[in-house]
Amino acid sequence: MTGARGGRPADRWTRNAWRTLHIGVAITAVCLLWSVSVPGFVFVVMLGVVFLFAVAGLGWAILVGFFVVERRRWSWRFLVAPVIVVLTAALVVAGAPFQARWAVSRGAFDRVVAALPAASAQDAEWSKVRVPHRIGAYIITSAYTVPGGVVLYESNGYMLDDAGFAYLPQGPTEDLANEDFEAPSFTHLGGPWYSWTASW
Repeated sequence: MTGARGGRPADRWTRNAWRTLHIGVAITAVCLLWSVSVPGFVFVVMLGVVFLFAVAGLGWAILVGFFVVERRRWSWRFLVAPVIVVLTAALVVAGAPFQARWAVSRGAFDRVVAALPAASAQDAEWSKVRVPHRIGAYIITSAYTVPGGVVLYESNGYMLDDAGFAYLPQGPTEDLANEDFEAPSFTHLGGPWYSWTASW
């Protein structure tokens, strides 16, 4: 005899298992999107995401196997996790998380840079300046006026390297590299703005 509310215990178990799997995959997808919404990516979060997706993939395979082998039937639940993964991968490949986060933050960056003292393009020295700890949707750890613009360090970095944003109206030059800012790599974000990663 089955209960009127929950049905057979096995049915309740599988519903709960699928619900847990789908929630876990969705949370992991959000973590992945967040980890790539910064210059570079958040390395530690990325490692966790890879592990959690592997665990979720194993759980998905077990549940699908249970339905196909034991019950010999198809379920729409098979598709939810793969659809979440595919949509997340498409957003990551398109760079949408970073573009969206930068789009809502750029106005705040423009206002902060406009309030800073201008640095001469002939001045080869980096000069530390105070900026808000949070600018838009990003946490900034430090900022410097540099030859031709401003360099801002974002808190998450890129693996073991530094990362951030640069306001460079004339574009990046070789003069920016120094012993603490080695082999910088710049990506143009539009107008005078660039994201960057660099060794230290």
